[in-house]
Amino acid sequence: MNNLFLQEIWQHNRAMMGMEALINLYHLLTQTLLLKVPGSVVELGSYRGYTALAFWKTMEAHGDLRPLHCFDSFSGLPEKGEMDLCSDNAPMRLCDRKDNQRMRAGWFAVSQADFEKTFQEASCPLPHIHPGWFSETLPAQLPESIAFAHLDGDFYQSTLDGLEALYPRLSPGAVVVLDDYCDPGAYSRQNSLPGVKAACDAFFADKPETIWVLQAGPHQYQAYFRKS
Repeated sequence: MNNLFLQEIWQHNRAMMGMEALINLYHLLTQTLLLKVPGSVVELGSYRGYTALAFWKTMEAHGDLRPLHCFDSFSGLPEKGEMDLCSDNAPMRLCDRKDNQRMRAGWFAVSQADFEKTFQEASCPLPHIHPGWFSETLPAQLPESIAFAHLDGDFYQSTLDGLEALYPRLSPGAVVVLDDYCDPGAYSRQNSLPGVKAACDAFFADKPETIWVLQAGPHQYQAYFRKS
């Protein structure tokens, strides 16, 4: 078995995710499949669908095609909250500070048709697509049993909404990858999306799981936890 399909997916999506981060997703999903953790595969924040396509192709390569559920507003980012603002004295790159200041509601908006086109051009069947804000779709539409999830919420409230909905439905041993999780203790700087780590800190304050930081390349941030 090879994973050369990742190269083509990365070429289409390189502005949004580096190869290191994509390989992290591949290996963590592969591990989950090989360990036979029961449940579906879920992505919260799917954009044009290239990481979701990587999940589908990974499952296909292993002969273990689980239900794949993809959630996205298809309206871009929601409104930013106080927890998403960078403090003036936070150590960070100038480009990250500028991104934090510029990001606003509607950024990264794509249509559901854009998402579907990614799968159609790859001649792959469409996953289960759930359009709408996480707070509206997740409580009723998440599968009851989840083996693997990719949470790309960008902002504090979206990340917290995702964690609160996902956590009780995770099978023992399930993996959740947290996009844009930047631990200043590991990287010696903050990224442009501080609300992600703030939401995780709040949620896991009374949980037994440990969040493990991943090397995801020079300009991207990633972490994961495994359900106890």
